[in-house]
Formats: sequence, C-alpha cells, structure tokens
Amino acid sequence: MRNDVLYKRNNDPMGQQWSLVVPKQLRRDVLKSLHDAPTSNHLGFAKMYDGIRRKYYWPGLNGNVRRYVSHCRECQRRKSPPQVPSGQLYPIKSPGVPFTKIGIRDNNR
Repeated sequence: MRNDVLYKRNNDPMGQQWSLVVPKQLRRDVLKSLHDAPTSNHLGFAKMYDGIRRKYYWPGLNGNVRRYVSHCRECQRRKSPPQVPSGQLYPIKSPGVPFTKIGIRDNNR
C-alpha cells in the first residue's frame, strides 16, 4: 500500500511492476472504460484481458472480463460465425493421358 492505494506485484514482464488493485465498486467502470471507449474497438476477450491484467488486478478478473465481453452486443455482432469443418479429401486417380480430366466432381452433392 502506497499513499492509501493498494498495489499487487505484477509478474508479467510486459506489464508494469505493480498492478493497481481495483475495489469492487469500480471494476465495472474499468471494464467499461477499457472496452466501450471509441479507441478500444471491442477487441474481444483475449486482447481486453491482456490489456487489463498488465495494469490492474482483482480476484476473478478473468471471469469478469469473459462475462463482460460475452454480454457485449457489439462484440457478438462482430464475432465471426462458427465454421463447419471442411469435408474429407479423397484420392483421385491420375488420368493416363493429359487433359482427359478437366474437372473434379463433388461426391457429396
């Protein structure tokens, strides 16, 4: 504690040496200011969490950031949809004479 402010040692080599411990009543304000600001661009969970943990600390930070991002309408709107895994590839016999086969048929259709 320095000047009536609580700090915790930060072990992240890229972050500050000391992280500011955020009280419960200010945590939502920190999340909002770092996520909803025009310069933040709704970066998603991983980038937001990484940015916050370099400067701030509170118990349950990971879960709070994950919940905040998962409830953000803008993030959900921008998130790319889950993609169906591509089908299996099948070996193709090579033609005996060049240019006898000019296309590939899709067996799944």
